[in-house]
Amino acid sequence: MNLQLLLNEIGAENTVGTADIVSVTEKAEKVKKGSLFVAVRGKDFDGNELIGKALSSGAAAVISDSVSEGDKVIRVGDARRALSFLCSAFYGHPQNKMKMIGITGTNGKTTTAEYLRAIFAHCKRKCSVIGTLGSRCDGYESETGYTTPLPEILFRELDKLSEVGTEYCIAEISSQALSQKRAEPIRFEAGVFTNVGSDHLDYHKSVRKYAEAKAILAGLSDRTVINADDMYSELFEAASKGKTYTYSLKGKYADYMAKNLRFTDDGLSYILLKNDGVYRFQCDGIGELSAYNTLAALSCADVLGISPDEAQNALRDLPSVKGRLQRISSEKKTVYIDFAHTPEALYEVLRALKSRTRGRLICVFGCGGNRDKEKRPKMGAAASSLADRLIITSDNPRNEAPELIMNDISAGVPKGYSYEMIPDRKTAVEYALSEASSSDTVLIAGKGHEEYQLEGAERKFFSDEKLVKKILGVF
Repeated sequence: MNLQLLLNEIGAENTVGTADIVSVTEKAEKVKKGSLFVAVRGKDFDGNELIGKALSSGAAAVISDSVSEGDKVIRVGDARRALSFLCSAFYGHPQNKMKMIGITGTNGKTTTAEYLRAIFAHCKRKCSVIGTLGSRCDGYESETGYTTPLPEILFRELDKLSEVGTEYCIAEISSQALSQKRAEPIRFEAGVFTNVGSDHLDYHKSVRKYAEAKAILAGLSDRTVINADDMYSELFEAASKGKTYTYSLKGKYADYMAKNLRFTDDGLSYILLKNDGVYRFQCDGIGELSAYNTLAALSCADVLGISPDEAQNALRDLPSVKGRLQRISSEKKTVYIDFAHTPEALYEVLRALKSRTRGRLICVFGCGGNRDKEKRPKMGAAASSLADRLIITSDNPRNEAPELIMNDISAGVPKGYSYEMIPDRKTAVEYALSEASSSDTVLIAGKGHEEYQLEGAERKFFSDEKLVKKILGVF
C-alpha cells in the first residue's frame, strides 16, 4: 500500500516521500524491506530505542511521537493511536464490513461471547469470535496470543474473518487494549459490560482506573449493555455516547431483569422480565456467574434484534466453553477446570460447585508471577472460605520464585486452616486427584484453556485438561 494513503488516515505529514508499504508493525524483529515501523512505548520497553534496528532491517519509514530526527522518521502526536488506525487502513478497514460486538469485564467475557455466538448461529447468522480462545469462524481458527490482539494481528484477523463471510463479529476487549487504543478505529454495534473485579492492577494501579479503562468501550459503541448490579455500572452509563440498556439479577430496576433464580442439579432457571413481556429461561449452567453470562447474552441479542423467545432455544443446552467450568469425569472422579484467576471469579466458581458437591470440594490453584501481587492473599482467602481442602501451586511463575508467590497466597488463608503447598503444578494436580474420593469434586483453577507454563524465560507446554484426562484415562 502507498505510504501517502496510509498517512492520510492519520493526518500525518509525509516527510519521507513515495514508498510502497508491505507491512505495518510495532515489533522491530518483524520489520522487513518496505515495512512501516511504529515506535510505541510500553511499561518495560521503548520502541524508539529500536528505530535504528528497524531501519537497518529495511523499514521504509518510521512513525514516532517522541523522535523527529532522521530522514525516514515521521512525527505524530500519539504513536499507539496511529498504529491502530494504520493497521486498520492497511487491511482495508475490515471492521466496517461486519457488525462488531465488543465485550469487556473482569470475568465472563469469553463465556458471554460463546453464548452470543451460539444464539447467532441458532438464528442462521454467520458469526465469528476473536478473543482469549483465538480467532474463529466456522472452519477457520487462529491463535492470536492476547484477549485482544495487538493491532497488526487484530486487523489482520478481522480481515480474514470478513473474507469468510462473517456477518457478526464478537470481540473480547481487554482493559489494556482499550488503554492502548487498539480498538479505537472500531465502531461497535453493541458494547457489553460484565463486571469489574481485582485484576491487572500492576498495569492500571487502582480498580477505579481499571474500570475507567474498560468504560472506554462504551464511548466506542452505538449501544451499551450494562450489568446494573456492578458498582461501576454508572461509570459505563456516563461514558456511553449512544443508547444504554441494563440487566440485573439482584432486583435492581433494569431493562432486563432475572427473577426467581433457581439452581438445581439439572442447571439454572429464571424468569426474564423486559418491557414487552415475561420469558422463562432454563439451561444446564452452574452458579451465579453462568446466570449473569446468559442474561448478558440474552440482553445483547435482544438489543440487536433477536428476541428472548428465539435466543432461549439456542441456550437451552449451553455450549461447552473450553476452560470455563469444563467438566472432566470418570466413574470414580469428578474434576472441573476453570480459568478463574481473580478473587471474585474463584469465589463464585467454588460457590457454584459447593452446592453440587456431595463430598469434599478440593481446590488447586496458584497466581502468576510478576503480576498483581496484592490479589494473592485475596485469592487465598477466597479459596479457603469455601474449599474443604486447598492445594496451592504454581501458575506461570515467570521470573518469581514459586515459593514466594505461594507464601503471598497463604497469607490470606486463616490460621488453623489446613492446606498444602506443592510448587510443581503437575505434581499438585496428581496429588489432588489421588486424594479425591468418588463423592468429592476437584477444581483446578487459574489456567483454564492455556496450554503452557511460563517459567523464567521458558514457555513450556502444560495443559490442565490433557493432564487430567491422562490421569483419569478419559480421552
